[in-house]
Amino acid sequence: MTTETKKSYPAYRLCFALYTGTERNGRQEIGFPVEIGAAWPRDDENKGLILRFNLVPDDLRSGLILLKPVEAEISDQSGLPLEEVA
Repeated sequence: MTTETKKSYPAYRLCFALYTGTERNGRQEIGFPVEIGAAWPRDDENKGLILRFNLVPDDLRSGLILLKPVEAEISDQSGLPLEEVA
């Protein structure tokens, strides 16, 4: 007898982009975002997300963290390994 486990896919990709300079209007420019981890939904959506960092930037103040939405179909086709979170 086997029990099926439901695969849990990340809801967001965590990305980090360094500040690269300042625009004419005084806003900071950011560089290309690099994926540093993922965020999974919890069973109770009101309790937030579970974050897993694969890389942690040396100085988080030197840039910003972005959450990019992920769709399960896209994740399946990307060829990237997705870890299951309990």
